[in-house]
Amino acid sequence: MGGNTAEFLTRLYRDGWHADRAVRPIGRLMIAAMVVSCLYVLASVVLAKSLADFQMHRQGMDDGSSSAKAIVYGAYSLRVITVVSLIFGYSYLVRRLSERTPSQYRVLLSWSIFGVAAYSYLIFTPNLPWTHVVQAIQVVILLTVALLLFTPRVRAYFAGTSVD
Repeated sequence: MGGNTAEFLTRLYRDGWHADRAVRPIGRLMIAAMVVSCLYVLASVVLAKSLADFQMHRQGMDDGSSSAKAIVYGAYSLRVITVVSLIFGYSYLVRRLSERTPSQYRVLLSWSIFGVAAYSYLIFTPNLPWTHVVQAIQVVILLTVALLLFTPRVRAYFAGTSVD
């Protein structure tokens, strides 16, 4: 497994951090979004009790019942699974930056717009303040990606034409 991880990180670094100059900022931002997601997963696991307690108190279930706790912990487990899926999605998109196709452009644009909408929604749901900070960071990153996708240089890159 260690070899696979090293190979994965090497490819991610090469394909994202050192991508073609036209899309290099997008690759780096997607890697940053992936790192933020990783940190969110780690913090969610470490702070699972405080997250669950907050939600139980907010929903009036702080009577200490084990079934209520199981429901809330289950909900946070699903959230962690969702974020881990996003991490794989980010890495997939970064590795495909070299594909200079209109379909790849549309996938990146859809991903960034959907991400901005989803994280923006989550900012306004009740949760601990640190989760909103993470979500706001993701909004800024993905909004920047979306804006970069509209620049002439990036559009030309994905159209397969010269970008110089």
